[in-house]
Amino acid sequence: MKNTRSITSGAMTVALTGIILFLDRITVGLFMSFLGIPLMVYGYFFTFNESIIVYISIVLLSVIVSGMLPTVVMMAGYGLVGLSFIWAKEKGLSTKKLLTVMGIVLGFVYIIMVLFFGEYFGFSIGVATEAVRSFLETFGINATWGVDLVAYLLLFVTYLMELFVIYMCGNLIINMLSKHKKS
Repeated sequence: MKNTRSITSGAMTVALTGIILFLDRITVGLFMSFLGIPLMVYGYFFTFNESIIVYISIVLLSVIVSGMLPTVVMMAGYGLVGLSFIWAKEKGLSTKKLLTVMGIVLGFVYIIMVLFFGEYFGFSIGVATEAVRSFLETFGINATWGVDLVAYLLLFVTYLMELFVIYMCGNLIINMLSKHKKS
């Protein structure tokens, strides 16, 4: 971090991420998808190396604020999604390749969050399987096959929607700030 502007913007990014993290804990995961967006916006205007410093600060903030391992893993994961966006933008990758890179990183984060911390984040395959089974039983359908497949399909659709939301929100904010910066 060479100049005052990047340090100031980095501090504001860390503070904004802390506010989103606090709101996420209050609303039990409603703002979880938005945790990487401040880092994405910061990285669009500054370098990848400066973004790594802000990323480390954000993860340390989550350790200080929460102290719970699942929250730290969640913050580190969504921060990595933001870093993947920054890296892809800095390399000049096309939108399709950028989404692929972000999707791979988000998929890795999802695997960790669902397999190891599923109950904490409100989505485990066992609970989803039971929910699908009980939903089908309300219609008188006794399903013994395909219920696990539906649970995994629901997880995959959630993953795709979250990837879309993160990418679109980040781009909308960046475009609005870029227009404001030019005028």
